[in-house]
Amino acid sequence: MTRASPATPLSAFSAKVPVLGTESSTILMQLVAGDQSIEEVQNLVGCQPAVVAKLISLANSAWSNPVSAVTTIDVACARLGLDVVKTVSIALLVGKPFDVSLCPSFDRTWFWASSILTADIAATLAPNFDSDPESSRTAGLLHNIGLLWLADILPNETNEALAQRLSESDKSLDQALSERCGVGYRQAGGHLFKVWRLPNVLVAGIGVQPENATREEKSAHRVIEASRTLAASIYTGGEDTDIPAPEIPQSIVDAVVEQQLHRLPKTLELAKALPS
Repeated sequence: MTRASPATPLSAFSAKVPVLGTESSTILMQLVAGDQSIEEVQNLVGCQPAVVAKLISLANSAWSNPVSAVTTIDVACARLGLDVVKTVSIALLVGKPFDVSLCPSFDRTWFWASSILTADIAATLAPNFDSDPESSRTAGLLHNIGLLWLADILPNETNEALAQRLSESDKSLDQALSERCGVGYRQAGGHLFKVWRLPNVLVAGIGVQPENATREEKSAHRVIEASRTLAASIYTGGEDTDIPAPEIPQSIVDAVVEQQLHRLPKTLELAKALPS
């Protein structure tokens, strides 16, 4: 595939935006819209066989460790809990259209584990930024969705960028992708969300803000920036937990790091169950 020019405009990628499908798009919009009970989420995803099968499978796995076999969606949802059910459902709906098989450097476990970590941290830190915890959780889960899309439409270039990032620690992944693909994963994700008509607060959360961003959008951006920084540190062992967010007391940061380090083995297992 021909390498994208560094000056490639985002509009050049519009024809390659995957279609979610009317039903999947409707369900996704409702899942990211705000608070739902576990019964409401169960009713939303109950018409999606792939989601139902994955939730039941996860409820029967060593991750859940049930006493007896789980055979129904209602028992699976009760077993897994609201946060996990929403995380798995959103990830499956969003991840379904993408094929990253031609990008060997794409690490599925790292991708989803870092997404889940960022989501959990964002939901915890959101009140410190006067941000909505559920919107922050969703924005955290999808903050690097642009990387998934680039690995699908520009697998060779994305593969080179991922390899370059590993060998050049002073360069961010977004910079490496911009050099190789002509666009970074943040811009790519923002464009994807705009075409899918997802809420602006999610677009802002992944790192793309309009000049006239609202207070809510600015808060979403800041909580995800802090959360993804912490998530990256936790994924690599939690040695550096300094984040540029003076409104968060260090005691809260330390508590979040300790909690997520304790959960990390289960987070990694959950990540392995997600798509791509």
